[in-house]
Amino acid sequence: MASACSRTDAMMKIPLPFIMVSIGLAAAGGGQRNQLAVSIDYRYSAAFISTISSSPGRTELVIFPFHGKAVKIPIRFGGSPFTYSPNGMALYSQCTPDPVRPLDPVKIALCKIELKTLTTTPVPGSTGLYVYNFAVSNHEDHILASGVHRQDENSRRGMFEITISDGRTRAVSLESDKATKLPWGNLSLSVDGKSAVATHDGRVEIIDIARGSTESLKGEFFMATWSPDGKWLAAIEKGENGHTILMDAKTLDRKRTLGPSELGWSPDSRYLLGIKPCGPYSGTLEAINVESSERTIIESSKCQVNQATTGWVSNDIYEK
Repeated sequence: MASACSRTDAMMKIPLPFIMVSIGLAAAGGGQRNQLAVSIDYRYSAAFISTISSSPGRTELVIFPFHGKAVKIPIRFGGSPFTYSPNGMALYSQCTPDPVRPLDPVKIALCKIELKTLTTTPVPGSTGLYVYNFAVSNHEDHILASGVHRQDENSRRGMFEITISDGRTRAVSLESDKATKLPWGNLSLSVDGKSAVATHDGRVEIIDIARGSTESLKGEFFMATWSPDGKWLAAIEKGENGHTILMDAKTLDRKRTLGPSELGWSPDSRYLLGIKPCGPYSGTLEAINVESSERTIIESSKCQVNQATTGWVSNDIYEK
């Protein structure tokens, strides 16, 4: 799942109207709105990480169920980059683990935050990896990250694969220290873990993880993500309208055109998240059914979203 993941710190600080314009979320169209389309026993809820609050330093995960009121959970959030886990039970974000010894220098790493218990655990092999963007595999056994890997006196810049079980880190593709291009962003892993899509140098690229080779996705796209079930590759077109194109994940043939979206896949691949503007600095979340194109307004989120930190969580993490 993407999440949507997959976003930079700079984007988190941009007012919502500018985000909407940049990825086409303010465009009209894209299916009818049906507020009764989601059953009351649906297992997942939309979510939003609120880093702007009246209490300095406080961060909340705000959960927006389809039925009922919003739920707020205080979390220790490391900030951008971050991603929601594919099963909606955790968050992954950059963190500073406690030093092994009191006088050891502070190092950066990736951490997993269990949303039900709020337990925070460093990801093996991620210490010293200064991440620009990353994606977590469907089984949470691999992470693909772009950024700078610093070990002792050596630094390497590029894309890295982490095997979580043993902490092994492998360079998928390295870049020169003098490279002027931004690292790969908006990373998304295929369901089999063999390929990724990412934004690089103004285009969307498909990456062969074993070989480290890349090819451009045909068409003018802003970003793309694979669905958790492996059926779809969804991509947002560049331009003011910013339609969401659904492609067959294997053939990349275009199958369906949806309205604007956030490219946030629900864990069961039934929905993508969208945002409906409601005022100059806020929006309301919508769930876009990828089969019917119907857009269901998530009433509990009405005018509460003002940052690009949205995603999906499992209802198992909170008491209804």
